[in-house]
Amino acid sequence: MKKIITLLGTLLITISSFAVSADDFEVQMKSLEKEYQLLLQKEDQRYAEEKEIAETAATVLTGQKDLYKSVTTSLNELQQMGKYVFYKDDYNQLLEKYKIILTDIQKSMNEQQIIIDNFKQIQAEKEGNK
Repeated sequence: MKKIITLLGTLLITISSFAVSADDFEVQMKSLEKEYQLLLQKEDQRYAEEKEIAETAATVLTGQKDLYKSVTTSLNELQQMGKYVFYKDDYNQLLEKYKIILTDIQKSMNEQQIIIDNFKQIQAEKEGNK
């Protein structure tokens, strides 16, 4: 009888400690789920920010492409006139300034394109994970 009582006591203690452990695991799981949901919200916010940055870069890039075409046209016209100008030194300085502007615009266009390409990669990975 003493053995049965001891066995039942041990069994009750084991069951109650398992119940406590199960409750503890449930609390931990709820905490992890809440943390996961917060992380998803932060990811969505960051994604929206990156999307906005890429959209702005696309708008800027479009304007820069138009400007690049305009400057290129002006530069070509100046180069055609080069044979007939009287102020060659001034003319050559102006040509160099146009070339510098073209280089700067191209550099900026490349930077905008990198921003856009990086977002496209993020977008593709995000869509691939759905």
